[in-house]
Amino acid sequence: MQTKSFNTYTSNTTKSAFKLLENNMVDIVIASSNTGNAFIKKNQYIHITELKPSLEKIDIYHYVHKNLVPKIDRIIKEMIKNNEIKKIIKELILSSK
Repeated sequence: MQTKSFNTYTSNTTKSAFKLLENNMVDIVIASSNTGNAFIKKNQYIHITELKPSLEKIDIYHYVHKNLVPKIDRIIKEMIKNNEIKKIIKELILSSK
């Protein structure tokens, strides 16, 4: 995301980023929807909300040791087959409301 016209600050933790936002020291925090909404709910930040639509969507990748790929692939396929992925997503959505 282009940030040329913005002053930027990098925070080491979600907690410190949202504390800066709550205390009006920054105007925006960039975080994943799940992380941001869960943190807002947990800390009862009633004056902070998620901006919709998002400013930009970015791909995030997981990096693992090559020898784990077959095992992870097998487990994910099994989770999809057993609808476990759908259950997890549903729980995440419900917990962020």
